[in-house]
Amino acid sequence: MSEQPVNPKRGTAAEELNPPAESTVKRLQQLIGVAWTDWDEPEMKAPTLAFLDSIEALNSDEQRSKAEARQLITQFWGNGDQLDEFSNLLASWAEGDFHVSAFDPLSAVETAPAVADDAIADLPMANGQQVAICIGHTASGNGSGAQNKYAVIKDEHKWNEEVAFLLRDILISRGASPKIYYRTDGGYSSFVAKQSREIRTQQPNCKCAIELHYNASANPTSHGCEFLCYSNSGERLARELVNAYKGQFPEMRLRRDNGVYRISSGNGVGWLKSVPPPAVIVEPFFSSNEQEMLFFDGKKQELAMAYAKGMLNFVNS
Repeated sequence: MSEQPVNPKRGTAAEELNPPAESTVKRLQQLIGVAWTDWDEPEMKAPTLAFLDSIEALNSDEQRSKAEARQLITQFWGNGDQLDEFSNLLASWAEGDFHVSAFDPLSAVETAPAVADDAIADLPMANGQQVAICIGHTASGNGSGAQNKYAVIKDEHKWNEEVAFLLRDILISRGASPKIYYRTDGGYSSFVAKQSREIRTQQPNCKCAIELHYNASANPTSHGCEFLCYSNSGERLARELVNAYKGQFPEMRLRRDNGVYRISSGNGVGWLKSVPPPAVIVEPFFSSNEQEMLFFDGKKQELAMAYAKGMLNFVNS
């Protein structure tokens, strides 16, 4: 590893390239430098993933490159044979050259195709409205979520974190002002109080909030989606999310009241009652159902699209 490679796979000079924003290019260049310095250091894998996740991807090409880069880090960090592939992928992204991919699909699990730009363009436009994306559960320890048996990423929190970043990027591209929130407190009451304060402070005009989850059951045949809410405004948000979800996944079963589950007690009600804006807990499928888990593991971008459409329809209503 004597020198960082330039991208040998880019298209011809005659091809019209559409590079990302200058700030994104700089961060991609920084990330290439980090990889070439720390690729063999196991303790740098998590910080490098966090750095990648902080880079905004505002169209389907960028989102695909970001997903492929994340997969390379997740599966091949420390494998010197993949460092060139990773660097070339980021170099292509920085140049706006998406005609080729540096990612070798034969050496890893196949990634899902990106959502087409015209599909994103069909989404409603926002006008700077603030929206909250909350990732359910903690990353580990007390408060951690379900561990699925079928996907590459087993942890509920980490699986939904990928959806959260995709959702954030789509919402930004449509003119909204999203912010991602994490649960860091294991105790439920302290977590609810803390996250409510964070939203009030950081997004005082927040129009809606969703908390990302997936369902699980001891019965492996349980299936379908449900969107949990508490208030009247929360139910309106839930209906918009269900309609968008059903449009994206018409084959999926809607549980409860056509996918809406209005609760007054039990798991999740504390968060639904306490956060300032209309709020919904999304449970789009059962991770304990092998068919559903594997299906949605390849549909994270489409799932993020459905969430984005529901939220945008709600803030514009």
